[in-house]
Amino acid sequence: RYPSDQPQEDMTTTVFAYPTCPHCNKVFAALDLLGQRYTIVHVNPISKSELSWSADYKKVPIAEVGGKEYFGSDRIILAMEEKWRPFRRIAGGMGAEEYAKWNTFVDETLSRPLFCATSHTWSDALKYTAYVREMTSYPSYLRFVHHMIGTFFTRLGSRRARKKYGLADPDEAVRKAIAEFLGTFGADGSRFHGGETPSLADVLVFGTVRAVEGFGAVQGLLRSDEAFGKWFASMKEAVGESACVQVSK
Repeated sequence: RYPSDQPQEDMTTTVFAYPTCPHCNKVFAALDLLGQRYTIVHVNPISKSELSWSADYKKVPIAEVGGKEYFGSDRIILAMEEKWRPFRRIAGGMGAEEYAKWNTFVDETLSRPLFCATSHTWSDALKYTAYVREMTSYPSYLRFVHHMIGTFFTRLGSRRARKKYGLADPDEAVRKAIAEFLGTFGADGSRFHGGETPSLADVLVFGTVRAVEGFGAVQGLLRSDEAFGKWFASMKEAVGESACVQVSK
């Protein structure tokens, strides 16, 4: 098992994920900030054959850490807090109730409209599962078919989410969510929610946004909202280079 004082470079950490999944990217952001080396296994969203070893759980992310499996971003992140003392500092003393509050905010108030804002056109929907075209373990024709199927279900899911959650203007809902998050910063001009260093709340929001950073809706927000752009740049600096050492496609 991991010693509680530091990440271990020689201990295998593998994350099964979709590249644009917000839950997966929360885990990536936490691992990057912690400096824990990890490998990503891209999962085909249509076949999910990469998860054939998991009998009952077919969602992402799943992490294998030192031979033990953790299912779902919550369990993975909480396991980090339990095992590694440096991550406890990132968590900033955040208890289970506080973590649940911020996780709910990110999953419901931010992620839902962010998904709709970044998938309301066919060109954007194509980006969500474009990584499938690079999964060379599948024949080229099957990669094309799965990409098209994934694009269709992305658009369908976006339309259903807008209707289900009453998101008449997803872009405006994202702006309000970001403003609410930034509004929790101290009045002393703190760089992060956690003060001068990122807290777990910063990590959750950053990972979710970074998942779709290249989409037009996010780029537009980064340009138009100076405070958000400044925070995002500060988070990039704090997180540093990705700790991912290999991507299996």
